[in-house]
Amino acid sequence: MALACMSLGAQAQGKFALEAGSGDIPSGTQITSVENITMTFGVAGQADFADPVADTPIDGYPAYTKGNGVNGSEDGGTQYILQPTKNGTVTVAVNINKDKPLFVTENGTALSTFNGVKEAEKVSKTYTFNVSGGKTYKVYCTGSKLGFYGFEYVVNETPDTPEDPVIPVNSENYSAIVDGKLAAEFAAVAGENGGVATNTADGKSIITIQAGKATVTAVGGTTPANDTEIGGAAQQIVPGAPIEGLENTYEVAEVKAWNDVNWGLKNQGDIDFWYVTGSGNPYVNMRCVQNSKDGDLVPNSYKADYVYYEPDGSLGMPITGLYYKFTASEQGAFKVKVWANKGNRKTFVVNAATQKAERLYASGYINGVNDESGKKKLLSVEQVDSVHHIYIYGNYENMVKANEEALAAGQELPYSEEKLTTTKEEADAMAIERQYVIGNGNQNFWGWLTFDVEPGEEYWVFQHSSQIGFGGFEFHEGVTAEELIQGIEAAYVYTTNFSTYEDEESGERVTWKGEKAVGNGQFATEEPELDENERPINIVPFGDFFRNNGNLIRTSYCLLPEDVLAHSAKTQAISLGVWMRAPKDDDADSYMGAPILAAYDELKSSNEAPFFALQYNGTAQLDNGTKCDYTAEQNVAGENVLLNGANDWLADKKWHYYTAVLQSESAKIYIDGELKNEWDCSVGGASQMGLFTNGANLKYVCLGGNQIAGVSEADAYDSPFDFARLLIKNSSMTPGEIKAQMTADFPEHETYWQSQDEPGKKGDVNSDNEVDVADISSILSVMAGDYSRFTKEQADVNNDNEVDVADISTVLSIMAGGE
Repeated sequence: MALACMSLGAQAQGKFALEAGSGDIPSGTQITSVENITMTFGVAGQADFADPVADTPIDGYPAYTKGNGVNGSEDGGTQYILQPTKNGTVTVAVNINKDKPLFVTENGTALSTFNGVKEAEKVSKTYTFNVSGGKTYKVYCTGSKLGFYGFEYVVNETPDTPEDPVIPVNSENYSAIVDGKLAAEFAAVAGENGGVATNTADGKSIITIQAGKATVTAVGGTTPANDTEIGGAAQQIVPGAPIEGLENTYEVAEVKAWNDVNWGLKNQGDIDFWYVTGSGNPYVNMRCVQNSKDGDLVPNSYKADYVYYEPDGSLGMPITGLYYKFTASEQGAFKVKVWANKGNRKTFVVNAATQKAERLYASGYINGVNDESGKKKLLSVEQVDSVHHIYIYGNYENMVKANEEALAAGQELPYSEEKLTTTKEEADAMAIERQYVIGNGNQNFWGWLTFDVEPGEEYWVFQHSSQIGFGGFEFHEGVTAEELIQGIEAAYVYTTNFSTYEDEESGERVTWKGEKAVGNGQFATEEPELDENERPINIVPFGDFFRNNGNLIRTSYCLLPEDVLAHSAKTQAISLGVWMRAPKDDDADSYMGAPILAAYDELKSSNEAPFFALQYNGTAQLDNGTKCDYTAEQNVAGENVLLNGANDWLADKKWHYYTAVLQSESAKIYIDGELKNEWDCSVGGASQMGLFTNGANLKYVCLGGNQIAGVSEADAYDSPFDFARLLIKNSSMTPGEIKAQMTADFPEHETYWQSQDEPGKKGDVNSDNEVDVADISSILSVMAGDYSRFTKEQADVNNDNEVDVADISTVLSIMAGGE
């Protein structure tokens, strides 16, 4: 049954709203009056939806239906179904009961930001989420009848195409296991079911795999055969000259017998994860040491002693053993299917030219991390990193406790000062040191490693002292590893939360993404104020952020990585979003002319005009030879709205979201998702195409500093602002997308803090109706002293009045199906 909205509600452009007293709505009723989307009231044949009532109206939505009398679910009851034909955003207006979990599903899978959202009180409000054309979205509350006022649908602003702009990408795929047998390249030398390699030469079996523009070389190696008895005739290692400085260690004079090189296949089974097995520890050097028995050296008895790769490349690359080499003729990213052995063994992706290890991006399964059904849980990159931090901080806490117990018992301390970390910063440094250990380190890992490659360069993948499993790969041309991880359609070029570590070479405090604090700017973490019960009385929504010093002139800012503006030529669009806050002790006069961002081709002397600048006052500047200054003449409203002085949008000293959206002939500035200024840059013949064609030349990009030319010294101070959660996309964000990003970054932006006194299920620290790795991450935040989002009471899962490793153990037990 399809109806227009004449009898049910009023229609604005892209909007549907119910009106009071329009009568019951039969289940299955379809709303087709909003272009490019169909909305359906539940499943046909069920009870009618109630006559809309004028109760607690929302602006633009005068009335809501209280559902059809049956609690919602994915399969029926009170649910509202949306089926768009084009990509865009949907805003739904609903009435939601206290503590009832709200879901928005896409083709049956809950969106990550709407997977059991709860409200502390019964409220009427709107929620915004992204939608893709051709997919089905259901909105419902479990355990409740979700009230519904209507919805608004905004199609993405995409020039000359019905689809979202995406990064052009070509991909190649290769599976090392086909129908439970070794792929042809491996089968040719070892048989379909594996065996001894028939192509071994100089102790290596080398197999080359060609897939389009990607080439992968598998190298299986050999190690000396095992001794059958100490000191007997079967001794395989013959020593040479002694090695100076290493007691009982010698050069290898001769190896009498070597192991075979084998290729095999294995399947994990419960997750159907097939991979190739290979031979040989990837050592960079081999020595031999004299065997011992019962503490005494055994005459004429020796075994192999291996030197393994170090991530700084100081010891060189493996000369034999099992490793894989990856190259491509174009820039892109590999996603490699691997099995990584347990035992805290490190896993490396190494640039062969520099011989240095790259940052790991791992996603997949970690042994012992299960979902509610007890099956292995598929973990994202962020979740794998969280489990890794559990391991680091767990060990840190265990060391502290072990020393405390030994001290109380009058025993010798098991951990020395050198091994015992005492601060969060030192624990972070420990995490950096162990960054190549996947997950918690003492469990097997089945999953994928994603990494960037440059044309013609070679990258090796191997484990420190073990044999890595190999299941195949994907090569994606023209994208970065981060884009591949986040999904090509997201079109993110760059995101950062400013989390930092101390660079060993320079000693500087820098971020994972490569930002640097220049001058008196600093990467900071804010501690909340607490009441007498240690509950936060002010919200601190972000972990790390960048804090700039506004008392300096053109010398204090955050220097961003040089490629952040390099990618927009692919889509002829760019969006920048960042959370900002003014300092509590400054008035608006102190930052009247402050910049948000300025981009140059290189470091400039003072008072030189940037190519591109975004101003705190809501204006912007671009100079690519034709001067696009975003003038009042170009403003669609006929004047530039200045957002400083009396219109200071940061006057309340709270966090607000700034967004700039640019295309070849248009520019828009949004504050908290609301359009403030819009320019038609084709007026007067100006153009800003240079930003997109030559963005890669803008390598010196400053957040919060370096003023435009021609301003007085009184207006020339650097931005005194705090900046958090910066993103840059090479697509045009719509108002709906901006608000969805705000919600994803900072769900409490409007309410600032919602009480969570009433507990949900045990172990669900973050109240998302799931007990999973995210709850452990929440506990770790409280253990590290961050009470910005979760209280001590929430994190104290086992109710022993302490937030410690025992609470993590409790959550892990619940995740594994325990109580």
